[in-house]
Amino acid sequence: MRGKDHLPGDLSRSLPTGPDLAGEDPLDGGQRAQKHSASCLGTTLWRWGFPVVFIVAVIWSGVLMLDGLRTVLNSEEGQSREAVTDPSAPGFEAFVEQTWSMLVATEDEDANLMGMAMLAVADRASGGGTALMVPPELEVNNCGFDCNLADLHAKGGIDEGRAFLGSLMGSEFTGAKVLTPTQWVDLPGGAELLALPEQDGPSERLDRQATFWELWLSALAMDSGLAANLGDIDTELARLVETLARGETRVETSPWIPSEDSMTADPAALQQATDAMFPFPIPPESGSGPTVRLLNGTGDFSIDAYARQVVRATGVDIAVVGNFRNFNVIQTRVVYRDPEMEKAAATLAAAIDAGVILDEAVSPAADLTVVLGADFTDRAG
Repeated sequence: MRGKDHLPGDLSRSLPTGPDLAGEDPLDGGQRAQKHSASCLGTTLWRWGFPVVFIVAVIWSGVLMLDGLRTVLNSEEGQSREAVTDPSAPGFEAFVEQTWSMLVATEDEDANLMGMAMLAVADRASGGGTALMVPPELEVNNCGFDCNLADLHAKGGIDEGRAFLGSLMGSEFTGAKVLTPTQWVDLPGGAELLALPEQDGPSERLDRQATFWELWLSALAMDSGLAANLGDIDTELARLVETLARGETRVETSPWIPSEDSMTADPAALQQATDAMFPFPIPPESGSGPTVRLLNGTGDFSIDAYARQVVRATGVDIAVVGNFRNFNVIQTRVVYRDPEMEKAAATLAAAIDAGVILDEAVSPAADLTVVLGADFTDRAG
């Protein structure tokens, strides 16, 4: 009998075993091992390499961002600095607040001009300032015929007088107001002002105008509550007069020179009054001149007022005042950043006897920067 495990002939040897079942050569086992190893290596690199590369990229991006931020912060135009609040410290700067002022005309019952007063506040916080009386008889030379301030007022109201006096003083007024007898007759000195004798001349009328303003300001100084009970008086005017009365106030009747039945201006006295009243004037024509950043580089603050006068006299508008970053400046200089301002810088420098410097990194707060040096202190005396 044949065992059940025996097959006829050599058929048992022809049956494929092992790898041959897949039709593969047993000699290819090494290649399969290599392929398997390469596959495992690729998986490992992808699993660990990509996160590492991603982390490195994130870190490098952060480094670049920090470097860029550091560059911006260290640049001249974007530098972050602590604000300097002490006006006597190096580096202090402040934008100019132009002089708060008002032109006030008083009329009689027939709307004839009795007088004008130019009011200018010295300091909005502490008050005080100047009230400069202007006579109706003041001669006007550019009206095309012989006329005075009263004629201008009769022709075009307070706007005509405002334009003329603004040109005369080199400064526009913050506002203008006409006071009629119904508005001011009950104010201190109002009744006396209305009852001017016909024989009074220009000087006497001017003195009475001054007395009216002195009495009004004195009453407000003693009782500031009066400002809240001014009735028909313009609110802005009431605030300005109250501010004047809060500090030291001067009521001036100069710089006018009597000439028979008229008055003329004394140029020297007029310039002195203008400088005292309008340290930071409003230019009559906006944009008529370049703006200036005026910095003290000496530490001698007694020259500031004189410097403002000298710089303003050149036709520029002072926009910023303050101190240079140190007080060791020897020579006064005019600095400009825009090449188009070169001519203006040269003109200003020649007028104040200073040097000229082009610096594209200088502050853009104004067209020109003037840095006062020790040589300017010598000239100021």
